[in-house]
Amino acid sequence: MKDPLSEDYTITDDILMLTCYEGLQCHSTICLDWREICDGIINCENGEDEPDECLLLETNECEDNEYRCRYGMCIPKTFLRDFSHDCMDLSDEKPISNLLRQYYSSCYSSSKIECDFHLCKINEYSCGDGQCLLFANFASLCSIFDNCETQCNNGRDLFLRRNLFHLDISIGINNSSNISFECQFLMLCISGELNTKLFGYDYTKCFCFNSNKEDERCLKYFRHYCPTLFVGQTFINILYPFGKLIYNNTLNSSSKWYLPTYLCHKSNRCLALSSISFPLFNNLSCLDLHKFPDWIDEPSKVLMRFSACGITYNPILTTDKRLFYCTKSMKIISKHKFLDNSPDCIDDEDERYISNTTTMGVANANIIDRFKCWSSRNRWVPRWLLDLKLCLLNDDVVLYDDMCIAASDIGCQFLRGLGSPSLMIEYQKNCDSILILSPNNETNETDETNCEEWPKYRSCDGYWDLKNGDDELNCSNTITSYITRTISKCHENEHYCIHQNGTMGCISKKYAGDYIDHCLGGTDEKPTNCFYTDAKKPFECSVIGECISLSSICDGEFQCSDGQDEMVCPWSHNRTEEQLYMFICKNGTGILRKKQCDGIIDCQPDAEDEWLCDLAYQKIKDYFHFIEEYPRLLRIDSPHQIIKSTFHQSIQLPADDFWEPSDDTRAEWYCNRGLIVTTRSSSIECLCPPSYYGQRCEYQSERILITLRIDTPASLNRH
Repeated sequence: MKDPLSEDYTITDDILMLTCYEGLQCHSTICLDWREICDGIINCENGEDEPDECLLLETNECEDNEYRCRYGMCIPKTFLRDFSHDCMDLSDEKPISNLLRQYYSSCYSSSKIECDFHLCKINEYSCGDGQCLLFANFASLCSIFDNCETQCNNGRDLFLRRNLFHLDISIGINNSSNISFECQFLMLCISGELNTKLFGYDYTKCFCFNSNKEDERCLKYFRHYCPTLFVGQTFINILYPFGKLIYNNTLNSSSKWYLPTYLCHKSNRCLALSSISFPLFNNLSCLDLHKFPDWIDEPSKVLMRFSACGITYNPILTTDKRLFYCTKSMKIISKHKFLDNSPDCIDDEDERYISNTTTMGVANANIIDRFKCWSSRNRWVPRWLLDLKLCLLNDDVVLYDDMCIAASDIGCQFLRGLGSPSLMIEYQKNCDSILILSPNNETNETDETNCEEWPKYRSCDGYWDLKNGDDELNCSNTITSYITRTISKCHENEHYCIHQNGTMGCISKKYAGDYIDHCLGGTDEKPTNCFYTDAKKPFECSVIGECISLSSICDGEFQCSDGQDEMVCPWSHNRTEEQLYMFICKNGTGILRKKQCDGIIDCQPDAEDEWLCDLAYQKIKDYFHFIEEYPRLLRIDSPHQIIKSTFHQSIQLPADDFWEPSDDTRAEWYCNRGLIVTTRSSSIECLCPPSYYGQRCEYQSERILITLRIDTPASLNRH
């Protein structure tokens, strides 16, 4: 696997280490990545990367049997929530997790399709290979994030950093001469050590750093060496060259000299900003950043405001029923981005659960894939995200809690809008004397209606639903039944019991659940009071009621004041030094403590390593949607039964490249994302993947993605 280039600052000397899309060329900070076209962020000085044709992505409508990805393309609904990303923006599955973000950070070493077709969000910077960096991490907010990523592993951001500081920092305004080296070096130093090293300077030679920029001497240095008004970019200005940062150096200007004063832009592309901008120079309109102080620290807010400049404003578009109009920012977005749990407008206008002046709400907009929350009449959530519990009250969506764990589950079908089960809550919560669903205008039924023949418990699951444990008697093929019938020789109406004197025996069910502890640990009064207090400490000492864990039983130490925890196994009192931390069987064999209560009988033939383990058995969650599945794909919280859940993995770890690592990191990257091939004549050539071409695979190809999926019946998948 290649070593990342994020620490190799010399790569900016080799322009062919930067992959480029040649299908659209313009004046930009660095050459375009194909993902930067129609991404809502203007990268070209005149906005060529956001042409009016980008509006087609917003107006595109999908068929009834299709799901519309956030960026506008369509996929079959059967591909939605199937644990495999099909939308390039990943919007067809659960929101991206840190684990998945780490996967895409390894794209620099792999040319897999998941990387080559991955689109970044509007608040992310595209590294050009599938890796995305949060813009928030660029502006000294990185320390608050876990596993924070601030650089591209392929080094693309190094080219951006270098060009941002190099291109316009020497341009003065109002007929001033070129900016002095002292002023340039000062601005470079406060931008951080990385940028200073990128230009080949020693950071320790800086007069002012980001840490001491508030010092009076730094202000004096700035006043002396910098011109009255000049352009100077920092890495927070992702909009350059369309947007330019202007610094003001006058006696009346702020003492925070290190912060830009204005953000200027092309006024003809940003009518949405005309009301808060004013002309300053070179036909640019400027915003006074003193009025927007949070923009400096949060680049995502700048991007959100300027994203309205991507599509040229036209009053006719505000009446298009395919679109949603953001009134504050004059931004045009697809109506399908309305209430989709991902803000696109200023102040989250598109995520408010009320109608605005131009959109008549979900119903009149004919958005059929939103779910109306049960308890909130004006709150709607995307159907495919119901299992994220976005409604105000969790009981609105209790049906969907952990129901979609395999692509074929009925719960997944419902999230896709391909099935509408009549059930609204978990099986156990029906007819449990606790009202959850209140009658509404559509039906008078609740979860406590028609309960006469409703089963109130599940037998033989290890958990006592009935006070006397009758639902767990006469069960077969369980460890508890083996201890009860085979070892203790109990009758059909008896439970096994370790009596108060430590002898193993039986107890009639008529004495079980009578609020009197007849057996050690309270096995005849399950679930014990200790279990309700702390399920990890279910063994209840009878004298003063101490609660101890099952692993504390038969460990040679007295946790109960009356020693009941050691009365269970009197044979283990005399143990050797090697057996001090082991569980001792009757036959004198020592086993590891982790094998106690693991659902496997290790102590033969009496299974004493599994005695009392049923104290910790928990109630098994059972949902109706699994009735048709066999064998059942259910996660079990109890060691009483062991059933493994299997589901389709969405991605795999990237495979190693063929090129063996060498001591020279740059040599490994000679072909960028291609393979280095040595010909018979010993010359070096590059074998490029389909998505790249050029002598060193430095150009990004035009591409089209075709996805083919073969579904196999569940009956075949089980064999």
